Amino acid sequence: MTRTWIRRAAAAGAMAIGLCARGEGNQLVLEGSTTVGPIAKAFAEYTMGLHRDLNITVSESGSGNGAKSLVNGTCDIATLSRAMKDAEFAAAAQKGIQPVPHVIAYDGIAVVTHPSNPVKALSLEQVRGIYTGRIANWKDVGAADQPIVAVTRDTNSGTYECFESLVMNK
Repeated sequence: MTRTWIRRAAAAGAMAIGLCARGEGNQLVLEGSTTVGPIAKAFAEYTMGLHRDLNITVSESGSGNGAKSLVNGTCDIATLSRAMKDAEFAAAAQKGIQPVPHVIAYDGIAVVTHPSNPVKALSLEQVRGIYTGRIANWKDVGAADQPIVAVTRDTNSGTYECFESLVMNK
């Protein structure tokens, strides 16, 4: 059950396409965001249906890894759930790769609790308090006297980075 919605300013489906040929002929490699993964897989399936001689591989290892793979020349398209960082863009340019961003979707970040939790809404400040550890018990936000277990995404995730920026002010 969704409790709090947080708007995401970054594009969820940014695909940074490197304008460099990897020389693989009928191979296309996409690497990056787990958020963009389902869209990228649908793209791959549809495109391979139109072009039977084309093989598209989609790997989901996080936005940061997608950007690194583009810079290292191990993928053709980096799927990111955030904009490319200045340092990533500069590293690509230094290797002669000129990324071209394409926004394919926008998404949101939801903070959720178990359906049995009586808390119906949390303020941004309360969410921030939970993730900094200032609020460690549900009784502090109107529920039972039980510890809060906060779960988050991997630090290489674009979703994690957006949460850190938008919610945690980092």
